[in-house]
Amino acid sequence: MVCNLLLHKGIVSAVVEGEYLQGGVGLLQAIDVVRVVVAAEEHSQAMQIIRDWETD
Repeated sequence: MVCNLLLHKGIVSAVVEGEYLQGGVGLLQAIDVVRVVVAAEEHSQAMQIIRDWETD
């Protein structure tokens, strides 16, 4: 959902990493398995979009 929000707002580098690892949580560490990654130059803009979304 966060990745789609960022893509909709123009953050074209947003991708989800580890989304298929959730099924292996019993075998893997359950922390930080799935994350949304953006290019360094879009990081501050992406963080602001996420902050605004969280406050809505």
